[in-house]
Amino acid sequence: MKLLVNGIDIIDDVNLLEAVYEDYATASSSRLYLKFDDADSLWQNWRLKRNDEISIVDAQCNTGALYINQVTYSRGLCNLFVKSIPSIAPTVQHSTFENVKLSKFVKETAKEFGFDFDLKNMTDQLYNSISLNNDSYFSKLKELCTLEGIGIVFYNKTIILFDENKIENMGSTGDLIVEADNEFSISDNAHMIYGQCIVQNADLTGKFKANNGSSDILFYDKKTPASSTVEANRFAKGLLRAANKTAKIGTVTTELKTEFSAGSVVNLINNKAQSYNDKVYIYKCRHDFIRNKSKIFFRYAIEGY
Repeated sequence: MKLLVNGIDIIDDVNLLEAVYEDYATASSSRLYLKFDDADSLWQNWRLKRNDEISIVDAQCNTGALYINQVTYSRGLCNLFVKSIPSIAPTVQHSTFENVKLSKFVKETAKEFGFDFDLKNMTDQLYNSISLNNDSYFSKLKELCTLEGIGIVFYNKTIILFDENKIENMGSTGDLIVEADNEFSISDNAHMIYGQCIVQNADLTGKFKANNGSSDILFYDKKTPASSTVEANRFAKGLLRAANKTAKIGTVTTELKTEFSAGSVVNLINNKAQSYNDKVYIYKCRHDFIRNKSKIFFRYAIEGY
């Protein structure tokens, strides 16, 4: 394993006690927790500080550039909390933008972090008007992506946007095999899903109905940038997906398997619970490099929306 701090591999120079990497594909930043034996005050002398870059490369896992968000020293220990976005205060805006594209918001958000952006797996949208009222581009971008059913990943100084439905329903890239001694759990709340979403935005009403057998209706009466019924209907679709996509989720804990990463689609194979075998979407991975364990979090794909 390589442990790079500001580009220098220091794995042979430290006594690493904890190294847990959580890889997210859920509009949350990925994160890394590190703990070192610092009895000789080596790390204090190095004067690590917020936004110094750290990365781990181990087999098929490459965290890309991560940023120190917090450093603490206590009783001969050094603790680092690291994230895939730098620790900054996003700029708050009080503005209204006319005829603005979603891609514009991605670019402005990327600018705040000094990041690049990847939009090749999403459909751009044009809005008649977007208002920022004590909001940052970052918070508004996440709101728009929820309305549009678009996922966000922050990886290696890049903001990546993708069509969630398209990615979750693509062909699998491999098999996630549950061994007899693996911890395995399923949370199946399919009975709690909504069958329809209705968006009420001033005098506009948007609707989207899924063919999932549910008669429950999700009402959304918060202000959206919808300027037409077509747009309100599209937002209803995105909101219904956001409400339903975690109704059926599960986890598998295995020996360290760095070949799995968040944002992947795999075939779940469990000979002891074959009724749950299906194609699943991995939305989070937790790799513990010291205990040699991986915990994989997955959800079942929503078809059609």
